[in-house]
Amino acid sequence: MQTTLQHPSLSFASFACSVEKRPTALRLENERLENSMDCIACAAGKYSTVTDSASRTACLDCFAGKFSTLEGVSSELNCLAFPAGKHSSRLGSATISSCQLCQNCKFLQQGSETCQLCSEGKYSTIWSATSNLACTACAQGKFSSAVGAGSEAACFRCLAGTYSTSDGASSATMCLACEVGTYSAAEGANSRDFCRECVSGKYSGSERLRSSGCFDCSPGHYAAEAGSSACTACASGKYTPVCGAYAESACVLCAAGTTSRMAGASSADTCIRCVMGTYSEITGASTCTVCPAPPATCVACPAGKHIPTLGGAPATTECATCLAGSSTTPALCTSCPEGYFSSAGSIECTTCELNAYAAAASSICECNAGFTWHVGSCTACAKGKFKEVPGDVQCVDCPAGTFSSDIGAISEQTCGNYGKNYTSPVGSSIVTACEHKLQQYSVSKASSSA
Repeated sequence: MQTTLQHPSLSFASFACSVEKRPTALRLENERLENSMDCIACAAGKYSTVTDSASRTACLDCFAGKFSTLEGVSSELNCLAFPAGKHSSRLGSATISSCQLCQNCKFLQQGSETCQLCSEGKYSTIWSATSNLACTACAQGKFSSAVGAGSEAACFRCLAGTYSTSDGASSATMCLACEVGTYSAAEGANSRDFCRECVSGKYSGSERLRSSGCFDCSPGHYAAEAGSSACTACASGKYTPVCGAYAESACVLCAAGTTSRMAGASSADTCIRCVMGTYSEITGASTCTVCPAPPATCVACPAGKHIPTLGGAPATTECATCLAGSSTTPALCTSCPEGYFSSAGSIECTTCELNAYAAAASSICECNAGFTWHVGSCTACAKGKFKEVPGDVQCVDCPAGTFSSDIGAISEQTCGNYGKNYTSPVGSSIVTACEHKLQQYSVSKASSSA
């Protein structure tokens, strides 16, 4: 049965067309419609699931990512998916050539509308990939936070001091830090074996040491074991100026009579002398001991004697004789100054006699240069002699051929000469001691002729 649509009221006559076709309308205005109308098939790339439709809208487009080369299809199932690795965002594609290849760094599963990017930690150099298996994971020791990376260059190496044992690491946080006490200078390390222990005398306290390696222990500290994360401070009463010390024995003990409360001291200047009324008998003391109260029957040492001390404290209860070269004020031996001397047990220092000298803390005086010890005193060197050094050595004669008229000469340079053709015996002191060789020769010749 058919229904007619009367013209010119623009009603359409429609026929019971199949679902894949639609009725046509005459294009010429005011032209009478024939009683029968042709059913036109839906175009390629389209389909229709309704019957007796008089509108083009009854033909629906195949979805994006699909195509159909057939006309007049009645089901969406006739729209075929593009092959894997290709995509199209168009609706109603009528040919397979409407699709495009996925770029490298992307992949497309069959029938998908758009290409998918490789995830972080991966990259792809393949065009028209059909699966995420084409995305290659960054190697161990590397990472990439980029999505859709198209080259291995997007995989960055873990920094020095870190390593990664994971494939496809997606961020720098997946690079593990070397443990404290170790270091690594290698970039892109893929194993903990790259982290090496610091040797003794060095430490690594930073979690991310880069190529700088381990650090020397600072003065006042030491590291006795390899792999140290920190250096140990020298105990109070000790110090060391050494940088990179690798044993406790590098810490030097403060001397007796001094103390240091500072741990990690780097100089002997930190060893402070015990104040009056305190003492320290041992080396390496961290505190000084208060002197005990004296007994009620203390007796002062006589002149020339004193009480020896050790570290600021009495070393004995017996009075000891002052050493030669010193004298006593009450209970204290004091060194004699320059120009003075003393024998052991002296109560005062004695001035050196004239033409004699003594260094500080001397037990004797020595004759000055130009003087020698003779009959209990320093006597000047006679004419024709000299003495260049202080002490009790004898004066030296001027050499033969020279003379000196100076008394107390201090140098051989004072011994002059008469020049060519003159001579004199050793130790000459006056001109008349010299004889003219030519005159002597003439007199002897005349005597022989007679």
